[in-house]
Amino acid sequence: MAETIKDVVVKIRMEVEKTSALRNAAEAAGVKAIEKAFADAAKQVKSADGRTGKATVVGRLDYEAFRLTDDEPCVAAAREAVAAIGLAPRLDISNGGLDANWMAANGVPTVTLGCGQMDIHTTDEKLDLAAFENACRVALRLATAAGS
Repeated sequence: MAETIKDVVVKIRMEVEKTSALRNAAEAAGVKAIEKAFADAAKQVKSADGRTGKATVVGRLDYEAFRLTDDEPCVAAAREAVAAIGLAPRLDISNGGLDANWMAANGVPTVTLGCGQMDIHTTDEKLDLAAFENACRVALRLATAAGS
């Protein structure tokens, strides 16, 4: 029996959600590794009377998660703006905290745009200047409603 487009879309969504879950698990493992590194380092520091240090890590939720539907007006507008500069729009899931999290949590559906960042928050962080310029062109179209 041939698959319908709906079947394929469901499979793709399931794959994206599975990939996101794996990414979240990897990030959680990374957080655990960081916590362990601090705890291990604290144990290596001793006071004059031989007592070791202790590290306490406290987590908190700074950004509420959100997910927009593909037919959300802001998603459609972003897709059109990306296509208008000759690029193929790509919908993706972003893990992390952005201004859009705060906007969505306060009732303003908001998309985020990739802007060429690579290896974010690492000592190898870089910026693809061509991708950044394209993101600026898209943002300008969205902010000025160019082409509408």
